Amino acid sequence: MSQHKDHFTPRMFHRLLAPSLAYSLGLAFAAMADAIVIGWQMGATGLAALCFSLPLHTMLLAFVHGLGLGGSTRYAQLLAEGKCAQATDCFNRVLQAGLAVSVLLAALVNLFPQAILELLGTTPADGTLYTAAKGYLCLIASGAPLFLLKYVLNDFLRSDDNRRLATRGSLYGNAIRIALDLVLVPGLGMGTAGAAGATLIGLSVSVLCHMPALFAKDRTLPLAAARPNPRETLSCLKSGLPGAAPYLYRMVFFLLANHLLLRLEGENGVAAYGVILYVNFIFIAIYLGYAYGSAPIVAFNYGAACAAVGPLCRQHRSGADLPVSGPYLQCLRSARGGAALPWRTGAAAVCPEQYRGRCQHGAAHLLSLDS
Repeated sequence: MSQHKDHFTPRMFHRLLAPSLAYSLGLAFAAMADAIVIGWQMGATGLAALCFSLPLHTMLLAFVHGLGLGGSTRYAQLLAEGKCAQATDCFNRVLQAGLAVSVLLAALVNLFPQAILELLGTTPADGTLYTAAKGYLCLIASGAPLFLLKYVLNDFLRSDDNRRLATRGSLYGNAIRIALDLVLVPGLGMGTAGAAGATLIGLSVSVLCHMPALFAKDRTLPLAAARPNPRETLSCLKSGLPGAAPYLYRMVFFLLANHLLLRLEGENGVAAYGVILYVNFIFIAIYLGYAYGSAPIVAFNYGAACAAVGPLCRQHRSGADLPVSGPYLQCLRSARGGAALPWRTGAAAVCPEQYRGRCQHGAAHLLSLDS
């Protein structure tokens, strides 16, 4: 069998890697900015207050990522099959259902803050720690619809061949958030409430940057009323669980760690754990950026049963188990369904049935690489 040098995979991988790393590192640096300015102004008490909000924060991220990944996968499959009207309905149903749940979550946290904070590990008896955690948590929960809009729109834009706009919106929002952290917390002395406010304004900037895709003349993600379909929405959420699972694991771990550390070491122990955690976000972001940059290539080669997927997967095995992480699973799921993820004019768009057949032919080859 003749061997042909693969010129496509390395070039496309390096083209996708830079924006993916910028996206994930931007999120990590923005999260670190909160911890740095809060620790600078409020010391251990402020850092511990941030840690007590993490279980709820990660639960919210699990929901929006699961819904966004699953919904955008379904959207890409429908587009590849030529069902544009159904794809538009899917997008609007996911958006409507997600907004309804996020508004409900925001209302529950603001109506019953004491009960929720006691569940998270702090009580009014903790004094300043409880007050700081309450101020941060209530504001972050109030922005749950903004979290939903940012992350769901980001996922759908990437499935709609609009990665540049998705990445640009995230970068602008994170830059604004970091700048406002410096102004509101050490500058104006607003404490944890200032950090939460900076986060919400940054999210708003990201959402505004994504909006042109919804109102452009050639838009494929139009906002429109869609009849609710709970079965389809739950199916999207279920298919997005592989991407949401890490957040659920972290939520449980954060919850247990906060309770144990506060009981054994007090707020200083929780704060020390928070410092290590936020620094660790940088290293996690590098691996995630690598995964997001690689996943479309793996999905494309998998769907086309291309031999170039072999070297790429073997290259990844030198790091963490990235080929089976959430982004990979979602892209592979799209490939199985016939979605042309990064290239709308790919094989799936031309002949979905032939494309799906080639996916099945190449499935055993890809899965054997990870065994």
